[in-house]
Amino acid sequence: NQNNDGGFGVDFGTGDPLSNIPSSVDATLAISALGYNPDLPSFGAEKSVMDYLKDNAADMVTFAATNGGSNGKVILALAAAKDNARNFAGHDYVAQLQGHYDPASGSYNNKNEKTPFNQGLAIAALAAVGEPVPPKALEWLEDLQAPDGSWDDGFGTLQNPDATAMAIMGLLAGGRDVSAPTIQAALGFLAGSQLDSGGWEYGPYPWFDENANSTALVVQALAATGENFYESDGPWAKNGASPLMVLLSWQNETGAYQADFGQGRFDDFFATAQSIPASLGKPYPFQTYLLMMPIVSGE
Repeated sequence: NQNNDGGFGVDFGTGDPLSNIPSSVDATLAISALGYNPDLPSFGAEKSVMDYLKDNAADMVTFAATNGGSNGKVILALAAAKDNARNFAGHDYVAQLQGHYDPASGSYNNKNEKTPFNQGLAIAALAAVGEPVPPKALEWLEDLQAPDGSWDDGFGTLQNPDATAMAIMGLLAGGRDVSAPTIQAALGFLAGSQLDSGGWEYGPYPWFDENANSTALVVQALAATGENFYESDGPWAKNGASPLMVLLSWQNETGAYQADFGQGRFDDFFATAQSIPASLGKPYPFQTYLLMMPIVSGE
């Protein structure tokens, strides 16, 4: 599934031309979460994913310039891979992230777009490389929290578990305590939005259904807060299925995690990359957390 140039594309089994920076950054996070060295070739590829990122350094700089979230994800991936985000292929991604920051508002979003997900990624990235998080950055994120404890996705999807989970991880990485009212309200929203199956969907609309991506992000947030997300009789279990068990149920026998857009499940690259860290109980940023659960069978 890894291309010969070391990169990854959007789907399993695609050819070399589809290697791209976003997918390769996500793959770096997943490979690192598994404990493998992303500097080494794998899956029969001729080069490693880090080779691909170095060979396409200009494209990665462009990707990081998109917004603070993209820049933050690059830093999280480099930190997880134990590479130097301050000098990777001659570029300082930490300084680039600081360039996204608006000290007047506290936002790391370009043009002051109100995208909580990106702000959470940016804050987590700062924590990953030991940079101080401006208090105003945390306040900016907290000010966007809805009365029900949720955050929206910045694009019109209210009560969004994905954005809420990332906001939780960002706030905790930035120094907020689990007992903070903001975090507790967010956990209350996640509990209220949990489906009877035990998983989560992208938003409370009829065209959304349970999916691996949303469930994975929530599992990461629960891990970050020290919640029991893995036992079948734990506080987050529904009908004998914990959130972790639900997430594992989206894994196919091929090893891939699947997506379903209403026409049946299929192996999906992004669902797999997102689900691997969550399945291991690793929130962002990985290196600030220990594995918080025992090994749990998907049976």
